[in-house]
Amino acid sequence: MLRVVGPGLLLACALAAGLTAPRPSAGQPAKAVAETDAFFADGKIPNLVIEVGQKESDSLRREPRKYVKATLKDGDKTYADVGQSRDMSQDAVREIRALATYRFFVPRIFDYKQQFSLNGGYRLTKSESRSDSWRRVDNPLVTDPFNEANALNFRFYWDSPRPEYKQILSDPNKVLPGRWVNIDTRGSMTKRTLRYGSLFSQSAFFNEKLAISASVTKDESNVDSLPRFGSTGAPNYLNVLGSGAPNVHVKRSGGTMSTALGVVTYPIPARNQGMTRWLSPIGFVVNFSENSQQPSTGIAPPLITGEPAPTSNAKTLDFGIRYSIPGGKAFLTVSHYNTDQEDIVSGFGSQTDIRNIWLNLGYTDPTRTTTEFSYSDLSSRKLEGWEVELTANPWRNLTLTANYSHPLTYIRSESVYRKAYVAEHMDEWKAGAALSGGAVFNGRTILNSQIIRDSLLNIENSLNGLTTGTLATDSTRHRINFAARYAFREGVLRGFAFNGGINYRSHTKSGSRDAQIKFNTTTPTVAQVRAAAFDYLWVPPTYTISTGANYTRRIGKYQTRFQLNIANLLDEKDPIWGRNTSSGTNGQAYTVLTPNQLLNGNPRMQVLSGFYVLEPRKITFSTTVSF
Repeated sequence: MLRVVGPGLLLACALAAGLTAPRPSAGQPAKAVAETDAFFADGKIPNLVIEVGQKESDSLRREPRKYVKATLKDGDKTYADVGQSRDMSQDAVREIRALATYRFFVPRIFDYKQQFSLNGGYRLTKSESRSDSWRRVDNPLVTDPFNEANALNFRFYWDSPRPEYKQILSDPNKVLPGRWVNIDTRGSMTKRTLRYGSLFSQSAFFNEKLAISASVTKDESNVDSLPRFGSTGAPNYLNVLGSGAPNVHVKRSGGTMSTALGVVTYPIPARNQGMTRWLSPIGFVVNFSENSQQPSTGIAPPLITGEPAPTSNAKTLDFGIRYSIPGGKAFLTVSHYNTDQEDIVSGFGSQTDIRNIWLNLGYTDPTRTTTEFSYSDLSSRKLEGWEVELTANPWRNLTLTANYSHPLTYIRSESVYRKAYVAEHMDEWKAGAALSGGAVFNGRTILNSQIIRDSLLNIENSLNGLTTGTLATDSTRHRINFAARYAFREGVLRGFAFNGGINYRSHTKSGSRDAQIKFNTTTPTVAQVRAAAFDYLWVPPTYTISTGANYTRRIGKYQTRFQLNIANLLDEKDPIWGRNTSSGTNGQAYTVLTPNQLLNGNPRMQVLSGFYVLEPRKITFSTTVSF
């Protein structure tokens, strides 16, 4: 990290931010910078520290006049950069739907009841987005106004009460040096059409002790999008939309057909005596369903076979038991689900290394040696687990709900096409890597065999690092939710209700043991790398408690509801490892520290580092009036 300390750094800060400008002419009034005047009029000698990260420091050593991000500190105060931008988005939806239902009843055939529902529709969705921000257009150091060096950033002093930035945001030309223009920085337009139709059948027999449902759904989706291509340039800098060229549309279409089948049965006759009375509410459920993802607005590269990248699809089979006590006193469901998710589209790995190999083997075909070698790859996952849901109403005023789940997600396959492609060409690549530069191989002259060997090593390390069959990161062993609500329905407190709940997540997987640490070696074998992938790392359990109360009554003609909610009731401050937002996932909990990275002779270590902390206890009061 580069540190610059001293009192005379204000000018240096301005230069690094690209805010230098020619002196105003005699007829042009100088622009006042009140913040600078106040700074020098303060009288004290400031102790400013500019901290630049290692990456930015290396960049400055190569190009001293290059713009880099830095952190400015004054004593124990850290000043943050605040930027300005406007984001606009609008959506328009037009939809036509139709539904037809036909029912009939044939009592003499096992109390047969039948219902058919035919559903169809058309939906047109138009979306448009646009962003703009103030940018400097006459910076002599960085001429591109879209470069972040020309963005409008200013210091936000957190200890200053109610700061006023109206002049800066409305027109920075009045208060800042240089010429500033409000330019378009992002934008896109998308039109999506969806035609769909479904036929649903529900059959019931034996006084509804046996119910069979089935459905067939077909839909066709078309997406027409215009991403941002560039800008019109000076003087207005408006968006130019198009893919690769102005006004070139990206069109994707796809159609799917899915089916579903379900059976629910209560096989034990209902009687009001003996054990049958308690066993008759037991029901058994079996469901099968399949679904496919709709085409996205993005452009996924094709598969290496030349086929377009498919849309992901999934098949689910679940079965369970239901138990229902008459009168709504309690309802219990225990179920097991098993989902196979196929055709998950991702990038084709090792593309740069593969291009380097072909190039240094003497190939000139751009489909092998340039960015034309760009493809998608496929993977698949299995999701399975148990779920238990309970709803109980022991009294008229009290409702209890509880949910338990034990979800598991496994990686079934990954990098399917990359593995096949590498296996197909590996013999040729290794044969070329064994030769020296300038040798003729397969009628072509080898350029640099060392690059071939390095690229082969990168590819092998990447493939050896795949964790097919392992438990997916962010898989939680157990999840439990419990909630209770008590409502007063009569008496003086009629209209009052109180509620509370707890959410618990047990140990969660966040990565695997580092192979070098696990086997105490700096050169783990392929077998050791794969073994380490199944040695999972877990983060501690977490829980949150929320509560609230509400009061509802009619005031005049209007129904009015007063609501009080308390989030994080116990004001928990413990870190939630492996999370990067309040509800997000995929954050990294563990970091590998290399030997002596802490400059204290530390060995190679895996330590907890990535976490999220809940917001402090928050109390919210709201009022809702229904007209």
